[in-house]
Amino acid sequence: MGRDYSYYALCRLLDPHVLSTPETFKAYPPSTAAAISSTEPREKWPGSTAGPSTRAAFPTPMATISARATAMWPIKHRRKSPQEFRRYFPPFYLRCRLSSRRQKDHLENAMNTDHDLEAASGGVALRKGALLMATIPVGILLNLGLGTLVHLLRLPLFVDAVGTVVVTLLVGIPAGIATGVLSFLLGGLLVNPVMPYFSGTQAAIAIFVGLIARGGGFRSVPKTILTGVLLGVVTATVSAPVIVKLFGGITGSGSGVITAFLLASGHSVLKSVFLTGVSCEPVDKALQCLLAFWLLKSLPRKLKDRFANAGYLQRNFSK
Repeated sequence: MGRDYSYYALCRLLDPHVLSTPETFKAYPPSTAAAISSTEPREKWPGSTAGPSTRAAFPTPMATISARATAMWPIKHRRKSPQEFRRYFPPFYLRCRLSSRRQKDHLENAMNTDHDLEAASGGVALRKGALLMATIPVGILLNLGLGTLVHLLRLPLFVDAVGTVVVTLLVGIPAGIATGVLSFLLGGLLVNPVMPYFSGTQAAIAIFVGLIARGGGFRSVPKTILTGVLLGVVTATVSAPVIVKLFGGITGSGSGVITAFLLASGHSVLKSVFLTGVSCEPVDKALQCLLAFWLLKSLPRKLKDRFANAGYLQRNFSK
C-alpha cells in the first residue's frame, strides 16, 4: 500500500461502481490519474460519472443556524446593538431566572387550584380544624415559657398571656380561652401552684382581645399600646378579688413587693391589691400586646389567610 492506494481509496468513495478494485484505478490513463490527484471538481475528472456538484443544496451547519436566527430576529431589529439583541436572546442566567419565575407562578396556580378544590369538597373546615389543633399548643408554650422565665427572675411583671393573645387573634375567642386556661392549669403543676386560680383572668383576656380586634385595635403600634393599657385595667379588676379572698393580698409574685409597701402605708388590702394591679398590669399587658403584634406582623400574608380569624387579621395586620 503506497501513495496510489490512497488515491484509489479516495476515488473508491466517490465512484464505488466504477473503481471496484485497485487494478481498475491503475488501468486509468496517466492524465486521468493526475486529474484525480489534483483539487479539480469531481465533474471535471476524465471519465467521471458524477453529475453537477450539489454542494450548494446542502448548507453548512453555521449557515443553517444563521438563517434560523435571522428568521427569528425581527426585520427592524436585525442590525441593532447588542443591548437590543439581548432583549430577544437573553443570556443564560436570565433564562434561569425566567424559568424559576415560571415555576413559582406554576406552583402558586397549583396551590390556588388545590384551595379551590378543598373549598368545593369541604376540606377547608378540616384544614382549619388542623390549624386550630396546631395553634393552641404553640400558644400554651408561649405562655408557659415566658411566664416561667419572668417568675424565676422575680420581676414585677407576668408576661404569661402572649400565647393567649396570639391564638385569639389567629383562631378566635374560644381557642384563646382554651389556650389560657390550659396553660394556667399546666403551669399550676409545673411552675406555680397559684396559677390555676387565675384561669378566669385568662378567659377575660381572650374575650377582651377578641372584641378589640373586631374594631382594629391592633392596626398600629399606638393602638396596640392603648389596647394593652386597657387590657391591664381589665385584668387588674378581675384578678383583685381572687388575690384578696384566696391569698390575703400576697401571691408570691414580683408585684407582691408593691402590695406589701402599700399595706405598710396604711391602705386596705383590696385597695392595695387594686393599686398594685393598676400600676403593673398596664405595663405588662402593653408589652405582651406588642410582642403579639410584632409576631403576627412578621407572618406571611398567605399563612395568615389560612386561619379562621382571617378577617380580623386582615383588618389589623393588612399592611
